[in-house]
Amino acid sequence: MAKKLPNSLSKSVPKLFEPVSGVAADDKVFRSFIKNLPVMFYAVMPTQPHTPIYISPTFESFGYPLSDWHNDSDIWDRIIHPDDRHDVLERTREAMRKGESINFEYRVVCKDGRVVWVRDRSCFIKDSSGEMLCWQGVIVDVTERRSAEEEMQKREKLYRTLAQTIPRTAVLLFDREYRYTLADGKQLEAHKWSKEMFEGHTLWDVFPVETAKEWAEFYERALNGETVVIESETDEGAFQVSVLPVRDEDNEIFAGMVMWQDITESKRAHDAVKDSEARYRQLFEN
Repeated sequence: MAKKLPNSLSKSVPKLFEPVSGVAADDKVFRSFIKNLPVMFYAVMPTQPHTPIYISPTFESFGYPLSDWHNDSDIWDRIIHPDDRHDVLERTREAMRKGESINFEYRVVCKDGRVVWVRDRSCFIKDSSGEMLCWQGVIVDVTERRSAEEEMQKREKLYRTLAQTIPRTAVLLFDREYRYTLADGKQLEAHKWSKEMFEGHTLWDVFPVETAKEWAEFYERALNGETVVIESETDEGAFQVSVLPVRDEDNEIFAGMVMWQDITESKRAHDAVKDSEARYRQLFEN
């Protein structure tokens, strides 16, 4: 069973609630509120051995009963991923020594072997006189976000390799805000553009308003599942631009891609073949 909050800490709790509800909140209300939050909340004594004061029931999502969190002083050493453990524990101890807060992400190994990413934000709570009441923290499961970021990084590496490998080609990746997350390929250099010009910037940041409006329509069509292919000829040559959706393993569209190729040589070859066929046809008919 969770230990009762120290009197000094319990008295400070109502101050957190009164501006919102206008009524005093006792220890029971505080615990009920924390219990229903979709995050993990903990509070431990400010000095070693940092005896637990409160551990929210959501900690059981890691697979260990609350009794382990209250009674096993080595549980943090056991559940933090081996590759993160030393750094996390040392940085936390250093922050405690200096009276600073922490805010970082690390991996936790659940009892069933699952590995989840969490974000831990913790700090000392003091009373009006400056006395330390507890070390309090909030942990949020960020596995889904980290997985999405890692998947995006893998895909971006693949698309960047693709752009660098295919001759006379450039590739742009953009999200639902039309923000470019990747820009690479020889065609960037050919147009005297750079990765920095695109990556981290939106369509509206990069191009004039009228140009951006025109391409925004193509981007939206791609994000809705359509592939748009455009061919154009300029003084610089002939180009084929494809704007298409990018899907994940579940076939869900999460980004769009622009791929443009310099098809000047292939178009010249194609036109030459057509001219040759026309001449032969004319010769044969005559």
